[in-house]
Amino acid sequence: MLLASNALEVALGCFALVEVFVGFFYVLPMLSSQSPCAKAWLRSYMAGLDLPIRVVMMPEIVVPVIESQILAHECCLVDPDLTFESLREHGEAGGDVLQVVRAMVEADRLGVPLSFREATAIDRAGKSVMEVITNRDRRP
Repeated sequence: MLLASNALEVALGCFALVEVFVGFFYVLPMLSSQSPCAKAWLRSYMAGLDLPIRVVMMPEIVVPVIESQILAHECCLVDPDLTFESLREHGEAGGDVLQVVRAMVEADRLGVPLSFREATAIDRAGKSVMEVITNRDRRP
């Protein structure tokens, strides 16, 4: 009975290994070559983000959202309002999500307080968030 149990564990382990091999070396590259969202999701997965796989099937408008989320994650931006959904909503409203996140990174680097809500409000008003940050930094 002990041998049968070990043989079953070995067989399941081999099956899991084959499944991972097929997934990473066949299916994911095929998906990423067909869909910009899949390529962006794969980049986010490799960066350590926990985005749902459903973003692969979303329209291409989410690609800058995913790239913004990766940038925010890599630069260790901490803002409870800075989520995938809020970035997607801002992008769908016509906002420039990459500019907003880049400005937040720059503000963090300069030590200028800037929340996600402030940055999106500035962007929706039609102003350059980066210019507002640099002007805020020059004030005494």
